[in-house]
Amino acid sequence: MPSRPDRWSQYDEPSYRTGGMERVGYDADTERYYFQEGTELYEGEPGAEFGGQLRHVGQAPRQRANAAAESNKLAWRQLAPFLLIVGVVLLLFLKMFLVPSSPVNPPATRECPQGLVTYEVVSGDSCWSIADGRGWTLEKLSHANPGLSCEPLSLGTTVCVPVKTPNES
Repeated sequence: MPSRPDRWSQYDEPSYRTGGMERVGYDADTERYYFQEGTELYEGEPGAEFGGQLRHVGQAPRQRANAAAESNKLAWRQLAPFLLIVGVVLLLFLKMFLVPSSPVNPPATRECPQGLVTYEVVSGDSCWSIADGRGWTLEKLSHANPGLSCEPLSLGTTVCVPVKTPNES
């Protein structure tokens, strides 16, 4: 007695209809299905969805044992650019909100004694070049600027030095 169309039956499963073989492929040009049983490959009749008369084709191609691991590697490779962008954005947020980029207060300008003027350190200056350019020794420069750190001399630091006379260059 045929089964009713609205009821499920084990007779509707492809594995039952093919005698336990697994359907592994379809060729649209020849309209043939391919089935595998163990390591053997079989070809069905044209248009027969569940095989009909099967013809032995030969050995089934061996599947790689680590195919799942390779597909996982491929997934990580596809996600890598996205993860890199997310990482860069997180680092920028960390830098912006957690790490202070510069001191809140700029270096304080010095109050120089009478007869001295302030000089702002520029690139290439050293304590010796500043003192020598004004005709002073390092001892006189450090005495006029208590707490001055010459190693290293930071850009933008102000130093008290004598006024340059017009005949000095």
